[in-house]
Amino acid sequence: MKRDRAAVAELRARYPALLAHAQPCGARAVIEALAPLLTLYGVPDRSEAEWKTFWSLYAEPLSAQPLEALRAGVADYVQDGTSEFFPKPGPLLAHVKRRAAPIVIACRRAERVLAEAPA
Repeated sequence: MKRDRAAVAELRARYPALLAHAQPCGARAVIEALAPLLTLYGVPDRSEAEWKTFWSLYAEPLSAQPLEALRAGVADYVQDGTSEFFPKPGPLLAHVKRRAAPIVIACRRAERVLAEAPA
């Protein structure tokens, strides 16, 4: 019982950091994570309007994911032996969500424990 109280106290103290870790990365982080792939996969140059559209197609689905998951998902895509072209948003999102799952689960579990724990 004493050990449980100590664990809950530690979780309560660390919960804000866990929550911060799970925050959406934002559009800028998406562009920063994907920009190096332009050279790697030889994406042709575009007009300013085309680039704006291009990046919005990636920022919209990916910007809601945690930064660590975004970076890991991009790395997973690059390291995949079948990745020959710049990733499409959907398949890349699948890599990122797979990496985000443990972060999201940890937050939900922590919320549940803290909600049920006595103050």
